[in-house]
Amino acid sequence: MKKNTNILNLGIRSKIFNYILKNPGLHQRELSRELNIPKTTLRYHLQFLLKVEVIVSKFDGKNLCFFISNKVSNIDKNHLNILRNKVDLKIILCLLIHIVGSRNLLSSELEQHPNTISYHLKKLRKEVIIEVVHVNNGLLYRKKNRGVMMYNPNINEVIYRLKNPPDIYNLILTHYKSLFKEKILSEVFYLLKESDEFGSLPSKITATNSRFGIIIDFFYDVFPNPYHV
Repeated sequence: MKKNTNILNLGIRSKIFNYILKNPGLHQRELSRELNIPKTTLRYHLQFLLKVEVIVSKFDGKNLCFFISNKVSNIDKNHLNILRNKVDLKIILCLLIHIVGSRNLLSSELEQHPNTISYHLKKLRKEVIIEVVHVNNGLLYRKKNRGVMMYNPNINEVIYRLKNPPDIYNLILTHYKSLFKEKILSEVFYLLKESDEFGSLPSKITATNSRFGIIIDFFYDVFPNPYHV
């Protein structure tokens, strides 16, 4: 690390390095805005830090996102890129609260067009963040811990859930400050974080509303559902 320390002696590089360390996955425009560094100046220092392998970059489909070398796994880099999209993050928060959900449920609660939700669900499945779950005779089974949940979907309704809820939850918790730019989303996650019931991930779930009544009521206030009374 001695070599890296010398490289970071320049104040501006140290500033960039420390900000990326605390906020992994930001792209150049965000870094320029939040650090108040001109884009051309920032680009020069980012290219230098990339060249000496102090930081690494990953393309998220639109922008290059930056991470500290060896600090974030490739899987977490992919997931952090996903979590920085507001719609993806809201879908994930909704599934953390409800445990399972359909396209229509997510569309109505997040007030997004069903086609928009379908696009993001497809992306989340491709990144193996969510999966389709099958309901047998009103029962939904979870492989880990032999969890069982009662659920009665509409006919031909596709039901989704997070593939590894604890992993996603812990990733969000680790990068909490950099992910929640909006206070509203921050408050939703704060309620999740304070829920001992969620943290324990009980093996048998009889009703999501009874487990997360307060959280869901707050969620409706945050993302109003026109069909909810």
